[in-house]
Amino acid sequence: MSTRAQGIGLRSARRGGMVLIAFAVSLALIFGFLGLAVDVGRLYLARNEAQAFADAGALAAAVMLDGEGFGPAISAVAGTYMTASSDPWKAYHFQTTPFTDYTVKFSVTGADGTFLPSGSAPANSRFVEVVATTHIPMSFSTVLLGISGDGTSPARARAVAGQVLKTIWDEGLVPFAPWAHCSTTGEAGFPACVDDPPGSGNYNVNMTAGQQYALRWQANTFSQSFKNYASNGTVNTSGWCGGDQEAGFADSLARFFTSGAAKDWDKGRGYWTSGEVHGANEYRMLVQGSMGAPVELGDPLTNFDGKEPQQVSALFKDLNDKAALGDPGNLVFGPVVDPVTGAILGYREFRLIPGYKSNDTWCAEYTGVSVYGPGTDPVNQNGIYEVRLVR
Repeated sequence: MSTRAQGIGLRSARRGGMVLIAFAVSLALIFGFLGLAVDVGRLYLARNEAQAFADAGALAAAVMLDGEGFGPAISAVAGTYMTASSDPWKAYHFQTTPFTDYTVKFSVTGADGTFLPSGSAPANSRFVEVVATTHIPMSFSTVLLGISGDGTSPARARAVAGQVLKTIWDEGLVPFAPWAHCSTTGEAGFPACVDDPPGSGNYNVNMTAGQQYALRWQANTFSQSFKNYASNGTVNTSGWCGGDQEAGFADSLARFFTSGAAKDWDKGRGYWTSGEVHGANEYRMLVQGSMGAPVELGDPLTNFDGKEPQQVSALFKDLNDKAALGDPGNLVFGPVVDPVTGAILGYREFRLIPGYKSNDTWCAEYTGVSVYGPGTDPVNQNGIYEVRLVR
């Protein structure tokens, strides 16, 4: 064989060898990246599962906070109160392996850095932090990802849920607004409403759970109740709801009514959130949960007279039907307003009482505070709270 032919053969062999080497390297890279894709996909899925667990656990725990202890909240994260032991939100690895590596901490304010374990957290904590972690084996990509040790990568998720004061109401409220037994103005001898907590715009309304208060007053109630007040200082409280008959409140109402400052003050002190009444159907919509516009803490409510027979009869039928349902179907939420300014001082829960007619003073039992939705008592005993994720 000539020297030239030998050179060509050697070069061909070298090329063939390079192709094999390149193919081997490429194949290794392809499988490496395929393995990386598999591992990263498993890690991504596990993190989503961990987030679902943390979200559900934090919400379940926040519902159980009662200002007394943390045992029920911790049990809720573990799924103790669920009806099925295999609920998907409790597990990872395609929902086959239960979460065991998680922490539950509590905070009063919900601010980062304030969460403490149950043994150290204040009893009035109303926020829950759940951090869930699981370790996913990196079977194919330990070298590419630089993983050492046990060959796993952590999948971690964090969620914070809490009982949050409800300050804007854009769903149904009972269309009457009872008076608080205090005022922010100091007029007519009303005791001062206390901002609780300070700066929140949510007030202690000086009402007592279990007592009955007027959601709507009968026509001409006050002209009859206060007709002798100027001459002898007496107030006729017949026809009043029990909780409204306390002497201090009755006297303050009398002074304010007879002072002349209460123009149209003895009207229905109810509201329709679009600013005007459009008839029985819209009252019914309001009772069933529709509202014309949001109602915000601190805003004044628009009054309406509410004397159209068709409108009032339809409204009272709906409320009587709701009252007849029993707990919790007879529970309603309503704004409690300043008796002088008409501004919303807070939202509260009431239990409707069946059997009233449109010309009655409509009394309802004050049940006070609750967690909106679950209907349980909140940590803070002043206002309506809702449980939601905040982080």
